Amino acid sequence: MDAEGQNPATESPLSNLPFTLTVPEIEVKMVNAGSLSHYEIWIAATTLSLSTAVGFLVAYLQSFHENAAGVMESDIYLLVVAIIFGMLTLLFFVALLLQRRALWKESTRYRMRGTRVVDHEGGSDS
Repeated sequence: MDAEGQNPATESPLSNLPFTLTVPEIEVKMVNAGSLSHYEIWIAATTLSLSTAVGFLVAYLQSFHENAAGVMESDIYLLVVAIIFGMLTLLFFVALLLQRRALWKESTRYRMRGTRVVDHEGGSDS
């Protein structure tokens, strides 16, 4: 104990051991947040229209019944609505693919080791 009643600082027993930390090089892909939100909107529109089309198609298939003459008939308007939503799904899917291509082109890749940037590809330098 020293004059103040505290233990003097002691050296760490591990201070003489050789220690090497190797951090692997990683690649980080950065995308524009605005483009990513547009991409997510197209995903939502595509999935919503697809599930609606399938719902109307199932309703159409379940609407088959025999009339008084014994002939099978169904509610054709359900099939028409299912086809319209199916075409909307295709339109939304094409827009989704175009948005994904734009998102891919706008992306920037950084190769890093630890917190230091090793290499930078694509996008702007800002």
